Amino acid sequence: MVDMKLNANIFVAKHEGTLRDIYKIGKQLGEGAFGEVRLCTHRLSNEKRAVKVLKKENMNEEEIAVMLNEINVLK
Repeated sequence: MVDMKLNANIFVAKHEGTLRDIYKIGKQLGEGAFGEVRLCTHRLSNEKRAVKVLKKENMNEEEIAVMLNEINVLK
C-alpha cells in the first residue's frame, strides 16, 4: 500500500477565466459520446493533467444532471 499524504496543492482550485487561460491544451487522449479527454499543461506549474471536455449541446436534461453529479463527486 502506498502512503500518500493529501494536501491542498494536489487539487484543482476554482479559477476565474477560461480553460485556455490556465492550461495549454494538448493532444487528444480519448473520445466518447459527449466529448473528449485532452492532455493539458498548467501554464504556471507545468504540471500535466487529463481534462475532460464535454459538448453540452449534445446532451439531454438527464445527461446534464448526470454530468453535474459527476462534477460534484470529483470536487
